[in-house]
This record gives sequence, structure tokens and C-alpha cells, in this order.
Amino acid sequence: MRFTVEQYDAASAHLQDARTQLEPDGHCCNCCADSGHQAFECGRNPLVAMAMGIRIVDRATALHDIIHALGDYPRCGPLELTAIERLHEFGT
Repeated sequence: MRFTVEQYDAASAHLQDARTQLEPDGHCCNCCADSGHQAFECGRNPLVAMAMGIRIVDRATALHDIIHALGDYPRCGPLELTAIERLHEFGT
């Protein structure tokens, strides 16, 4: 995906805004001025999106590994209970 100079400028501005509100301070969000959250949890903060993406990739990788473990059963011997337990984590 390619981004424009304007998109990079906006992301940089949101990062600078978020950097000024690292802890809850009781004020509106420094990124978007919403009163329902702070900058460190704002959807316009690029670090929030990055953290969400990393979590999605981590969970997808874990799910991929579990599916492989389940798919190899019973050819590889008894299925480890941990694979089934880990699969249930995705329901929560």
C-alpha cells in the first residue's frame, strides 16, 4: 500500500499530538479532541493501529499453528491437550 505525503504528514502530526498525552490526564484526546478517550488509545494514533496489527498477526500465527496441530491428528499420534486449550483462547 502506498501513502501520500499528506498521509505521512497527518500521521506524524497525530504522533506528535499523542506524545504530549502519554498518561491519563482528564482532558480530551490530544489527537482528535474527543472526550471519550485519551491519545494513547485513539484510533488516529498510528501506534494504536500498529499495536493492533501486531496483535492480529500474533494471534493469527498462533491460530495457524493450532490448526496445523489439529490437522495432523491422528497421523502424528495423540493430540496435545495444549493445542485444544489454545484453540479455546480464540473464543474469548
